[in-house]
Amino acid sequence: PGGKIINEIIRETGVQIDIEDDGTVFVTAVDQEASKKAIEWIGQLTREVKAGELFEKGKVTRLMDFGAFVEVLPDQEGLVHISEMAPWRVEHVEAVVKIGDIIPVYVKEIDELGRINLSLKIARNMLGQEHPKAPEHSSSGNGFRAPHDEHGGPHHRSSPGHPGGRGHGR
Repeated sequence: PGGKIINEIIRETGVQIDIEDDGTVFVTAVDQEASKKAIEWIGQLTREVKAGELFEKGKVTRLMDFGAFVEVLPDQEGLVHISEMAPWRVEHVEAVVKIGDIIPVYVKEIDELGRINLSLKIARNMLGQEHPKAPEHSSSGNGFRAPHDEHGGPHHRSSPGHPGGRGHGR
């Protein structure tokens, strides 16, 4: 995959790239702007993600029941947990993102195993972007859950003890 990316940089910028056995990279170009672009691109390939960074263009690569994996740098992806997708309870990841979507993400932490934990809702807040509106009811199958009362059930208007209400049978 490394050769493929280097070839893409060469094709896109018109530079010549030579990599020595010790890892030293030489970039040669006629145009200074092309050289600068290629060097920045190579820098992105080799740098590490840090907690607190904001990436405005992460690409959703995989969906799981518990969240979405997002590539933030070439060959570096992190997880946006389902609880970090929106400021309301998301039932289904697909209700918020799809594979191939380009989304902003904030790096919440790099855990002790080196996994990158991301947040879509923090990134949107930082960028002043609006979150999609949360639907009122989950019965439409759109992946969102209706608000619940203090007992954990859906809100009901009937009074306790009233038929159809959530009375305690006293």
